[in-house]
Amino acid sequence: MSLNLVYENGLHLNGTSLWFDALEPRTMSFISSARHRVLQHGRLLMSPPTARLVRGVGRGRALVASYEQSFSIGKMRLTLFPAGSVLGAAQLLVEHLGQRLLYSGTVGPLEGLRSVRPVRVARCEVLVIDTPDVPLHPTRQAAEASWESMGRRLSEVRGSGRTPLVLCSALGTAQEILARREPGTRVRAHRAIQHANEEYRRFGVDLHRTLELRARGRFKPSELLLFPASLGASPSLARLRKVEVLDATELGLESANYATLDELEAFVASTGAKSVAVLGAQRRALLERLEGKTELIELNIPMQGSLFAPHSP
Repeated sequence: MSLNLVYENGLHLNGTSLWFDALEPRTMSFISSARHRVLQHGRLLMSPPTARLVRGVGRGRALVASYEQSFSIGKMRLTLFPAGSVLGAAQLLVEHLGQRLLYSGTVGPLEGLRSVRPVRVARCEVLVIDTPDVPLHPTRQAAEASWESMGRRLSEVRGSGRTPLVLCSALGTAQEILARREPGTRVRAHRAIQHANEEYRRFGVDLHRTLELRARGRFKPSELLLFPASLGASPSLARLRKVEVLDATELGLESANYATLDELEAFVASTGAKSVAVLGAQRRALLERLEGKTELIELNIPMQGSLFAPHSP
């Protein structure tokens, strides 16, 4: 008997209670990272860092599992593996009905970021990859060029006598910026970023300690300010004086925290998957890379729910 996967505002393994990053309240959903919106699911399966980062999850609802520690729910054997894109990001390997399904979520760079442990490859027959909202870099060289571009922009802003402020994801990109900062640079960060930084330290990531970013503070051009992109329209941002705002998405930094198209192609091959489904905003770009190299399954969205169907170019 083969696995029966259904997509209906989240991936579901039919015949079980298990959903993956469900977008509606479900009996049980795996949460691949704290970047996902967490709803009032009956039970939430996640890694320990994700459980810490996600607020408002009661102990009775959370099923917290460490990486590479297998456990069973019903007839399923489950194992979490690092996904490498952000603290706590996890893949879920499901062994069920004699098959191995790997839901990877969004995968980080294969060689790892400076702020989190690298992705771990698990062998499987069926692989489901989620892709991020931001465009994927084609190669790691292109991704690293984004960081070099940021360095040049910081120098230009400081040369004009203004203080650079980077709008970025409070979880993931902000911490990678801290890990890559120039030695001796004083960093001021919004409290949401500081909260995430503390959780990184709790799990052994030695991040530079930041000062709190206050709206009425005085800043030096040599400093670096970090502000959540989700609060980019906040009046408090408009009150900051003599700063120049840089957008991490426009600089390519948000994309640089994910595996590139080249890396995802290598990741798929290393899992040994016979069938691959791709979800998310960048699925077309990845499907084009994988065409002719493996059996592809794409997401169709009929009127009554969504089913996996063979990919047609």
